[in-house]
Amino acid sequence: MSETKTIHERLEEARVKGAAELEAVERGEGDVTKLKAISEEVTELEATIKAADEARAMFKSMGTARESVKAAEVETPAPAGSLGEQVAAAFVKSGTLSALGAQREHTRAEFYASKAPGDPTTTTNSVTGTGLSTVLTDVDKNVVTPYLLPLSVSSWLSKGTVSGNSVSYFVANEWTSSSGRPGVVGENGKKPGATAPAFDTKTVPLRKIAGWVCLSDEMAEDAAFLASVINEQLLYELARAEEEQIISGTGTGNDLTGILTTAGIFSETMASAKATDVLESIYKVKTKIKTASGLDADAIIINPEDIATLRLAKDENGQYFFGGAGYGMYGNGAYEPETRIWGIPVIVSNAVPAKTVLIGNSTGATVYRKGGVRVEVSNNVNDDFLYNRFRTLAEERVTLAVKQPKAFGKIILK
Repeated sequence: MSETKTIHERLEEARVKGAAELEAVERGEGDVTKLKAISEEVTELEATIKAADEARAMFKSMGTARESVKAAEVETPAPAGSLGEQVAAAFVKSGTLSALGAQREHTRAEFYASKAPGDPTTTTNSVTGTGLSTVLTDVDKNVVTPYLLPLSVSSWLSKGTVSGNSVSYFVANEWTSSSGRPGVVGENGKKPGATAPAFDTKTVPLRKIAGWVCLSDEMAEDAAFLASVINEQLLYELARAEEEQIISGTGTGNDLTGILTTAGIFSETMASAKATDVLESIYKVKTKIKTASGLDADAIIINPEDIATLRLAKDENGQYFFGGAGYGMYGNGAYEPETRIWGIPVIVSNAVPAKTVLIGNSTGATVYRKGGVRVEVSNNVNDDFLYNRFRTLAEERVTLAVKQPKAFGKIILK
């Protein structure tokens, strides 16, 4: 197995390849496309090294321990495990908290109350007695987090990566009678003129989604707790914001243009709130998608409130459409927790507004990412270090390209 190359080694190798390819192009033997790709790779590697150097210079003022953490992120492969575990392991292993504490230009004295074995521990914020002994408050790092609804939209759609700051793609227009279409021609008859549909070029910029949390030094002393905060809270909220943008982004300001707000998708507004009418409308939109795009809808995305309304809907005989609490419809078969409508899997998501149903095929849109999720840790914000706390920032750059608007449809419920 070959050793992992550092960024500087990769840069030098790319420069050598670029010089050789340039000579080949000048001789008329090279590939201009390949030369352009090498040039882009060199530019990106130089930018990465510049960012690393700037980060390294910044962290020198915070101690060599934090500098080593940043250098490890840039120059060495990430260890196995979740992103939160990787950050926590590097953060704790490097002794960053100890280094930060050692550099503070003040003395922090700690006093512990003396007690006999078996005596209960009393926690107080005051200084009592002639011994002036202060009892520090223990921090229980077992945080009870609320239920987190699974996020599935990003994994449902197609995925892509980019190296630039935007993505351009093509959307084919439909054949129309005005543009001329092939037709039947009799003997000696004149052939009809046919003009192939034009392609619309669309460009979507990358958007940054970011957020941070503030933690105390005491909390970060436990690597498992720090990893839990990053994975279960920070990264989850980042993914939830991404899902909301993919589905419902307005396309204004810094928002993505979400699927629901993309021009050209099918739209149907309900005149009735009856469950039977809703189910029929879903089937009609599913049929429109198949007819216009040739794609079968492979997901129905719906708000938790609306799927509950459908699950609890009954027919004229008082039977639940999707089966009862413990059995299938009319007592046939076992209860199915995963709802399907017209055989299509249902994704329950708060990213879809209430009274709205989204239907579509996953290949109709692509989520593009530049790199992965970036996590940074710092106590150099405002007066954080005075309060023994630091901030963990997570951010990503993504965009959405709806390449086949006719692969999606929405229903507005009454």
